[in-house]
Amino acid sequence: MALNTHVFSENDVRAIFMHSEGVAVSDGRRIGHTGERHVNASNQFLNQRMQNARSSPHTNGRIVAITSFITFADAVTAGAMVLNSPEAEPILVDFYTARPRFEPWTLKHVELPRPLIVRYAQGDGARTFPCRYATMVIDKKPGRPSQMHIRTFFPTLGMD
Repeated sequence: MALNTHVFSENDVRAIFMHSEGVAVSDGRRIGHTGERHVNASNQFLNQRMQNARSSPHTNGRIVAITSFITFADAVTAGAMVLNSPEAEPILVDFYTARPRFEPWTLKHVELPRPLIVRYAQGDGARTFPCRYATMVIDKKPGRPSQMHIRTFFPTLGMD
């Protein structure tokens, strides 16, 4: 099996985020929204998203937590950890050898080598907790940094 030899620096990840945020892939959909929804989110925003998720017929009760990185720097650090993780290796090999496609590549519940403090919507407020997992959804976009578009990236509890 081929190996992905690319090592992602925090500057690489920052550039990918900056070129993805608020921008769609060529079909006008799949807009990058990590910063908008998953970085420095207020208590009110997290709680509103949690209430919307609970009442949505599309989630079918699957949303476990609504989360936010505390700072953009935390998201960048976690992004580099995820993209450089052993779990990402086979997904990135496929990503870099495959042609662009409609379905994204998902790096789901990747364990971080060290925990980061993140915010979770919980009950009537938001709380901070150490987080050891994150999920990243990427699309291939030639011409972008690392040919990558980050559709979304968020801290997780490490379970479905």
